[in-house]
Amino acid sequence: MYRLFLLISLLAVTYSGNAQPPSHLTTDLLEHTDRVFLDGYLTTLSLAETHTAIERHQTPAIKNAKPYLGWVINSELSNTLQTAYRVLMASSREKLDKDEADVWDSRKMESSNSVAVPYGGNALEPSKVYYWKVKVWDNHGKESAFSSIKSFITAPELDGKTATYPLQITDEYPVKLLRDTKTFADFGKAAFGKLRVTLHSATGTDTVIVHLGEHSDGLQIDRKPGGTIRYTAYKLPLMAGRHTYTIRFKPDERNTKPKGNESGVDPVLMPGYIGEVYPFRYCELENYSGDIKNGDIVRQSVHYPFNDNAATFYSSDSVLNQVWELCKYSIKATSFLGTYVDGDRERIPYEADALINQLGHYYTDREFSMARHSNEYLIYNATWPTEWNLQTLIMAWADYMHTGNPQSIAQCYEDLKAKTLMALKETNGLISSRTGKLSPGFYKSIHFKGKNFRDIVDWPQTGVVGDEKQEAGESDGYVMTTYNTVVNAYHYEALQLMGRIAGVIGNAADQQFYTAEAEKVKKQFNRLLLNAKTGYYKDGVDTDHSSLHANMFPMALEWCLKRTNGQ
Repeated sequence: MYRLFLLISLLAVTYSGNAQPPSHLTTDLLEHTDRVFLDGYLTTLSLAETHTAIERHQTPAIKNAKPYLGWVINSELSNTLQTAYRVLMASSREKLDKDEADVWDSRKMESSNSVAVPYGGNALEPSKVYYWKVKVWDNHGKESAFSSIKSFITAPELDGKTATYPLQITDEYPVKLLRDTKTFADFGKAAFGKLRVTLHSATGTDTVIVHLGEHSDGLQIDRKPGGTIRYTAYKLPLMAGRHTYTIRFKPDERNTKPKGNESGVDPVLMPGYIGEVYPFRYCELENYSGDIKNGDIVRQSVHYPFNDNAATFYSSDSVLNQVWELCKYSIKATSFLGTYVDGDRERIPYEADALINQLGHYYTDREFSMARHSNEYLIYNATWPTEWNLQTLIMAWADYMHTGNPQSIAQCYEDLKAKTLMALKETNGLISSRTGKLSPGFYKSIHFKGKNFRDIVDWPQTGVVGDEKQEAGESDGYVMTTYNTVVNAYHYEALQLMGRIAGVIGNAADQQFYTAEAEKVKKQFNRLLLNAKTGYYKDGVDTDHSSLHANMFPMALEWCLKRTNGQ
């Protein structure tokens, strides 16, 4: 009893002062709004100095005239909760230092919300720097000091779109460097990046061949790796003396050609301030006999800003630890365009791939803007598979559940309704892409620019995707029919999520409508697709075949819905 009393007394003494000030302030999901980059590299410029800076620079710009604010509550006690907050926003740091909030003073607001606090002042002006800070009160009756001041700049056009960071460059050096008849450098991991080398020539007549690739035997890069493994080479004429050179990569037509894919969308291009990149792990210098010093070979890896220390995992299984590190690094390495794309094949986003990226990103970094931006991009640049369009609703709901921020689902609300694909519903209550309803009007409603919209049931066959061969493939011999079970399972989930989204933004009529429609689909789904004799779902209405896909997807999607509903 004495020890318990002593512990309580010590805690009371420890927590007798003010509450700790909030930290990690965010504006429209972005924490590092005050950073200024110069072509991928962080600078010492402040946002206020960018108006007079001569150099080209990049900043994350807020595109919403009424942004959402957020912060992290700090406390030495685990049971501390916010009960109130006060936000001050000003047009200058000097004013805010004196608590002069000439833009907005929220006053003391009784609220536990600290992740998506709506700005309540007059509409912000474009191309202007703002400063804000926040203090909180907690459930122990303590008031914190104000947080450190955070600044942000608004975009020239306040269109309400998601704000994103500029791409960032990290200089990386070889983990292994070999010198024999040639120079061989291994960076340890593959990355999308550029190459910078510092070389010497006595005469200025030397030409070095720079080889870059993703596969090697440990001594030489594989010149013919096959498949989609990348290899390239460039000739680099040297000038007399010691100089630094940057390899300028040529664009690859397969991932830079406009509308070169069946979805009719343009690839996402590298921004001009970064330039073209190439995926490589190894660098080999042929015909170079000069000295190589530390720092002479640099890979300029390009990625979305990423906090390597935001998430950790360790177990007693060394293989599992390696899997974690590989997955975590892959999220960072594949963020080189600031949008979730299919790697280096086409460099376009796909809904199903982006959903996996989104959830993986959430669990490896406290970063939400790239996922939101990618989903908004896909809403207006849809790809060809039926059920992948339905997964747009899953991404939108996951975004809200992880951020508590309704801005995106509110702005894209009408487009999300179209993504339920109710326009493809037939009299039997199910949807189909084979019954003549793929009209120009339907394509326009879901922003599809291609010509061959169809089901994929990822993946339904061996061979080339989309051929719909009736072969075993990777999905237990799934039989494609007019009304596919997997597609309608996704349709059911999309309707359920659309009802929840309607509820979040306060549209009670739509909430009731989509919830009721989901129940209708569920009833017809079980009536038409469940084999009463076997207890298994069939692949579709017109077949008796029951594959693993046809049964796992309905079960998994229904379980996910119950889980997100707290059941």
